[in-house]
Amino acid sequence: MTKLEELYQERRTFTKYGLEVPKELAEQIIKEEMEVLDTDLLPVIKISVPLTIPDCGIEDDVYVIMQYKKCKITKVELSCAFPGALDWSAYDDFNPGTDLVKETKHEPAEDDDNDDDDVSLRSASVGFSVHFADGKVIAEKNAKQTLIETLRYMGLENVSHYTETYAGYPLVGKSKRITSDGYKWQTLVDGWWIYTNLTNLRKIQGIEGAAEMLGISLKVIPNKE
Repeated sequence: MTKLEELYQERRTFTKYGLEVPKELAEQIIKEEMEVLDTDLLPVIKISVPLTIPDCGIEDDVYVIMQYKKCKITKVELSCAFPGALDWSAYDDFNPGTDLVKETKHEPAEDDDNDDDDVSLRSASVGFSVHFADGKVIAEKNAKQTLIETLRYMGLENVSHYTETYAGYPLVGKSKRITSDGYKWQTLVDGWWIYTNLTNLRKIQGIEGAAEMLGISLKVIPNKE
């Protein structure tokens, strides 16, 4: 049973009697749901959404909101008003149709970090640099590689003790996540599986969280578009 299933089960002990769900439990469920959406569904959406929409003369931003019930679409809404209830910052680095193109078709070896295809597929995405207090600066060709080299610098075994998980898997660990759809969620580095299939926001949060745990002082600076 996953953590989310356990939380749902706990919630049912209240809802079946018509009782109000405790605020703390409700917040835990929302947090866990957002993690599942981020790690399991967002990568799928990235490779299936249209890259462009027809020019209908609207100059303002267009927001497409889709509702799914029991994994089946039930509603599609369009709006030029910002959906303020959504934590939109989690999708700031959304780059449709690129992040999984290479990863779903090619399982890279440990020495595959310099693959030229990776540059062409990710050159349009906005990355970040990591500045350590000792003067070390890590700024690789893309956010994924910057994450890897940053964790390497901090020590993969050290970072493996960081307790934050992604769909039940640690940022750095010894277990490979395998799903029936064949998506590649992690990258094998020096004998460790690094969870790299994350939005830039989650990558940065992982770096900062691991650094805080290890008592390492650093600053992450997003690149300008």
